Amino acid sequence: MMNDTVMDRFYDVEIAKSLLRAYIVQANQEVAQCPTIDNLEVDKATIAKFRYPRTWRMLSGSDEEEVNVRVVGIICRKDLPPFRSFTEHLKLSEKHRLRQHVKLTGLGLDEFHEGFARVGEVAKVFDARMRRMESGNRYDVLQDMETATWEGNPVLDLHNRYFSYRTQVPDEKDLPFSQDVDPNHALEDAKGNELVHVGDNVVVYLKKRTTTEGEIKYTKTTPDNFHIGDIVEATMSFVAFPHGPPGKIGSHRLKLVLRALALVNTEEADKRRHENKMAARLHHAPRVSLKRKKICYDSSDEEGRDSKTMRMDASF
Repeated sequence: MMNDTVMDRFYDVEIAKSLLRAYIVQANQEVAQCPTIDNLEVDKATIAKFRYPRTWRMLSGSDEEEVNVRVVGIICRKDLPPFRSFTEHLKLSEKHRLRQHVKLTGLGLDEFHEGFARVGEVAKVFDARMRRMESGNRYDVLQDMETATWEGNPVLDLHNRYFSYRTQVPDEKDLPFSQDVDPNHALEDAKGNELVHVGDNVVVYLKKRTTTEGEIKYTKTTPDNFHIGDIVEATMSFVAFPHGPPGKIGSHRLKLVLRALALVNTEEADKRRHENKMAARLHHAPRVSLKRKKICYDSSDEEGRDSKTMRMDASF
């Protein structure tokens, strides 16, 4: 069976890096409602505190909508739908932590690392503004972001939980899971009375293409079409969640919340999967037939008719 958890010898890293660089440059040049992380104007955004759910979020300065940004990278780790696991044995808190998750790498490209560095700048803005907006002797602080690497290169870790606690989103409508996400209704059955699936938990899966006229188009696809090694465009938002037990100082941790994932280029990942399949067939395919050497008995006049010798005929 093919391993879809690693980029193996069939994945051409140099070609993938060249393609990724081109797509990052292209995305930064696009005129879109949702900016790339490189084009985010942090100084024009505001950081606001919310009660339901209890979070800090980045809002646009003009219409005070939540800021979403795009980032282009290569999938190096993933845990995406469809969800097929059993949940009956899980505690409520464990169900709440179930999530769809993806890690993006830039394979060491400077262009990707610049976007990664911008995330660090956003974290500093959150921390500074959260400390300024103190009330009495209680104020919120931001813990250092958790950083991860893949083969020595920094990665962006994006995720979104399947559930919210009903008490934390009292004004939100509970939404059904799509068949592409929850084909066996395991998540739907796990809700019970205390968990809901709301708009804040939804991730949209798309395919991005450029028409011959140069227009950018997004069409819906299913999450099972995403594979390790695919070049994707992720849309994310910045959310600081409470972390640890409540106390005098409210400890928070900034997360990159996955809002949408769009396929951009699957060439190298497709090539890798094809080569893996061919290698598996060559290695495991059973022989159709077995060639046998002929075995015959010859009568020798010199030894007499009753004396027979066995001879292997090598011509077959």
